[in-house]
Amino acid sequence: MADLDVKKDLEAESTVEKKRVYNYYIRSLNDSGGLPSTNNFNDFEANRVKGVDGFAKIKAPGGGTIAEKLKATDPREAPLAKVKIETALEESDPYKAARKTFNTNLANLNTLLRSGKYTLCDAASYLLEAKNTAVSAIKAQQKQEKDNLDNLFQDDAFRNEMKMSLSCSDAQLNSIKTEMMSELAKSQNEELKKFEKSLQDNSNTLFKRAEQEWYRISFLGQRRGVSDKVKKEIDALHSNANQHGENLSIETGNKGSARLKNVNPKDLQTHITLTGKTLQAGEDGSLNTQFGRWFQTDADVYETITSMAEEMKARGCESITIRVNNSTDPKLAEEIGRKAYESAILAGFDPKKITILVNGDPKYKHDDKGKPEKTDLFKEYPQRLKFAQEKAIKIAANRDVALKDPANQANLKNELQKLRQEQEAAEQAAPANPQVP
Repeated sequence: MADLDVKKDLEAESTVEKKRVYNYYIRSLNDSGGLPSTNNFNDFEANRVKGVDGFAKIKAPGGGTIAEKLKATDPREAPLAKVKIETALEESDPYKAARKTFNTNLANLNTLLRSGKYTLCDAASYLLEAKNTAVSAIKAQQKQEKDNLDNLFQDDAFRNEMKMSLSCSDAQLNSIKTEMMSELAKSQNEELKKFEKSLQDNSNTLFKRAEQEWYRISFLGQRRGVSDKVKKEIDALHSNANQHGENLSIETGNKGSARLKNVNPKDLQTHITLTGKTLQAGEDGSLNTQFGRWFQTDADVYETITSMAEEMKARGCESITIRVNNSTDPKLAEEIGRKAYESAILAGFDPKKITILVNGDPKYKHDDKGKPEKTDLFKEYPQRLKFAQEKAIKIAANRDVALKDPANQANLKNELQKLRQEQEAAEQAAPANPQVP
């Protein structure tokens, strides 16, 4: 590794290099497990206000609720008013079509994702597009519901049915209308937010799983290439992990190598740096190293600590605590602590999830809410801290770009459209009432 100048470039191992390794081992991606859920739209529909039960909290003038009064069979006007409210809140044809399209696409997406044809990132990106399309259809449906309900109260026959059913005056009915419109809008907003959040959360889950695969594969692939011992160990782990599974080819070609599939970095017994230097492992899974007082270049320190942090990231750790001990030279210990912080950023850790302890004292730490708790380590180096944190943002952005493949995403959309059209054609061709022999 070339010498590093912290003020110029913190990225000890570039995203470009990680992507090269990742692409080489692209067939090593672990099974996706499919989508977190395909029922988002159905869940929304199940909770949508469809009739008088959606107004169960609104009180009737003579006691009880309007839902109870309108579900009664006496007076005879009650069922009439109830049905008209249900009709006003019915699904529109465009909404039905949007829901069917969404459900079909997600079912097919889940199948394609499980088959390994597309990546977690492809699916995550598609979910965000599907969310936006579905939200547009839902908002149009919600506007129609509000317009229909509002117009219903302009109908004299309906107003008379409501007044007879609820034993109320015109003024009281107007108040009830206001409450119903307010309750409908409130429910619509709440359910739409839940729907949007469910898809955003599902997309984030897929992106997070894709990100973890990025760190796992780039770490294992890099280490496999610099040490014969680690190479043999990884190959043995691969063989053992896949001996009872599908028969995987380990040849390489345009689609890459599957040598790292199902290999867990936690199972490694040999721990090395980016250039093959040996690291010591503790019984608790921690990694340890020692630096000499002299003849230790900045590059050596960065390489070693970045390597340690990379392995932790590859194991799936979201946060990291680095302990630096040197009671005879506290200033040197603090400088190594600063380099440790910068190295953890190089490895991909969120700056808010890095804790640095120097001689047992926390010198850099955030609380559970991500607020700075200790920043003494950079008290005299504010620009260095600022540069490191800005670099963290750039590294994350570069990683996200490297993971996403616009061509793949376009192919996915086209394939989903083709599959849906084929299924719709098959449905239309099928007899309406097939005879059972």
